[in-house]
Amino acid sequence: MVRVLSRYVRAPDLETSRPAASTRESTMADHWPPTRPWPTTGQEYGQLVVIEPTPPDGWRSNKVTMYLREASYKVMQSAFDGAGIGWQSCLVQARGNGALVLVPAQTPPQASAEPLITGLAAGIRAHNRLHNESAWLRMRMAVHMGIVCFDPAGPAGRAVQLAGALVDSAEFAGACADNCAELGFIASDQVYAEVLREPGLLIEPEMYRPIKLVAQGERILAWTYFRPSPPRPGVTRPYPVKEGVGGDARGWDADEVA
Repeated sequence: MVRVLSRYVRAPDLETSRPAASTRESTMADHWPPTRPWPTTGQEYGQLVVIEPTPPDGWRSNKVTMYLREASYKVMQSAFDGAGIGWQSCLVQARGNGALVLVPAQTPPQASAEPLITGLAAGIRAHNRLHNESAWLRMRMAVHMGIVCFDPAGPAGRAVQLAGALVDSAEFAGACADNCAELGFIASDQVYAEVLREPGLLIEPEMYRPIKLVAQGERILAWTYFRPSPPRPGVTRPYPVKEGVGGDARGWDADEVA
């Protein structure tokens, strides 16, 4: 089981004994950012990833919760390593059943977009193929860049708040449900302008769709991408959506997001 010993921890290694790395893994590991102590004071500019697992059947019991929590962290660790970010190089702060992940500043920002999306989607799909629907995973993921403040309790500041607001927003949760998303991705307008507008290997810039939402008391523009889940007969909303959640950007004028 994953054990979070404090709110301010380095990313846990979920494998008690890691097998000998393959040639591909060794080559990939050579490009990971070096592990270094994260600050406990001051501030620095960084990349933030917030991942929120959202099982279709919800967190029904402590036993199910802990099992899916462990499975989620395994998917995250594999995806970050596969994206060339390096799970052990990140700072991970538990956030409910999800995580706030600070990516080392020297990591290419593109790694937190398409490569991480692809890795998470593959991990979720692999997990779901081996489990019945009561243990399926879904995830929402937000990416932002900005100044992160530090104190002994962990990272804080407006950038951290905005990343959390993106992944938690009612508009995004509703869009994930409407798209039957196995993985929902949302990025701040800053990330779109500086990173996502560059063509990727599989995801072109025009595949990210704009969405208007309210975060930190302001109306802001963000960008979304969805990986749909396999259809479930008779079920139209695979996400557990709270009452009042489920809106989308259809109420905004088109020229507002142009």
